[in-house]
Amino acid sequence: LELFPGTMAYLKAPSGVGKTTLMKVLMGLHHAGRFRMHVRGLAVSEQTGVDVWRKQLWGRRMTMVFQHAYEALNPRSRAREIFEGLPGLVDNRTGEVTRRIGELFEGEITDALLGKTVSVLSGGQKQRLNLARGLALHTEVLLLDEPLNGLDFESTTRVIALLERKLATGIGILMVSHNEEIVETMVHEHDVYHLLAS
Repeated sequence: LELFPGTMAYLKAPSGVGKTTLMKVLMGLHHAGRFRMHVRGLAVSEQTGVDVWRKQLWGRRMTMVFQHAYEALNPRSRAREIFEGLPGLVDNRTGEVTRRIGELFEGEITDALLGKTVSVLSGGQKQRLNLARGLALHTEVLLLDEPLNGLDFESTTRVIALLERKLATGIGILMVSHNEEIVETMVHEHDVYHLLAS
């Protein structure tokens, strides 16, 4: 599989074949028996230590938006706190966090919303925060695992617009999605990969 700057690739397979597992292998979150990947000159394999992933890949060269928001968001954190500690993201005193959240939420971003704990948010709100957190990072590769899950039409439209802006900056995106009719309008047919069961 090749992913070029400014392009989106689509990983397609029936449920249960291992799309999410493959995404997590690419992020170094699952161990594979045999694995090789090159990201802008950095070679990693099944023997690469976690320190390399932590210091050179996670949030720096690659990031992932998980299918389920609970995999990325601490349910006890307040909405404004989920951005704390992300590489390359400046302090919220500049208003950057509020702006990032506002890209995916309708209306004005209030202190009440930012002060809510993740656990009390609706499923759609959690997914939008999950997306906002991943899209806030300026990495070379963005992995999206079912990013449109639980989103209404307006939110889906906003996400697509944000992804198109990300592509324009030269980022490479690999997506898994069951929303084939949407994704296939964004992805060139040569960038559709089929994952087959062994």
